[in-house]
Amino acid sequence: MKLKFVLCWSLLLTFINIQAQQMQKVVASFGGGSLGSIEIYTEEFVFFLTENGSISGFTTNNFNGSFDYYDNEHFEKEKYGKLKNCGDTKIEYWLTFNVNDARYGKVKSIGKVTIDYWDNHNYEKEKFGRVKNIGTIPVDYWDRDGFDTARYGKIKNIGNIFVDYWENEPLNKAKYGKIKSFGPVKFDYWDNYYSDKEKFGKLKSVTGNSDKIQVKFNHLLFYQTSNYQPY
Repeated sequence: MKLKFVLCWSLLLTFINIQAQQMQKVVASFGGGSLGSIEIYTEEFVFFLTENGSISGFTTNNFNGSFDYYDNEHFEKEKYGKLKNCGDTKIEYWLTFNVNDARYGKVKSIGKVTIDYWDNHNYEKEKFGRVKNIGTIPVDYWDRDGFDTARYGKIKNIGNIFVDYWENEPLNKAKYGKIKSFGPVKFDYWDNYYSDKEKFGKLKSVTGNSDKIQVKFNHLLFYQTSNYQPY
């Protein structure tokens, strides 16, 4: 009985350790109050996720080898012309006769990592066709929150990283709809139009950046403007 308990506990610890290793680091780009591309680092790959919930690419720790592409136009048209393998890494795509399917022609697997997509158009319209999981890493999106649409359709979480946005409050028009937090990384914005007109709506502070979860800034930050006019 004791041996069985030890074995079960050992398996549980192994499972937890495997889960914890799936996502080693996440780097998100930021500009104008919005997320841009997100880099998800695992032991073997770096996956690039767009703010709209699409896999835009990947790279590996050992980016070497020959490249091949699917070439059967008649029997594999969903794959035709797409990347088939990168060195020893094979890429597969979802095959379906229904072009309106949420998964139609999208990446199904990269190596041993399976990628799936949200597919309920009737009840989860804002998620339909967007990445649902990368391996064991879940990706979710905000649904409608009453009458406030500040967060609607935006990324809600990547794994255990919770993403939040500023909602409608009487004194936060400068912040409304902009990213508020990305895991432990917090954002604030200048919000006094009368005393800080030239800064209004622009990024004021970022706290919580680290090696494991970090936000970097793209060039849009330098051209950020505000069209807000006070009542």
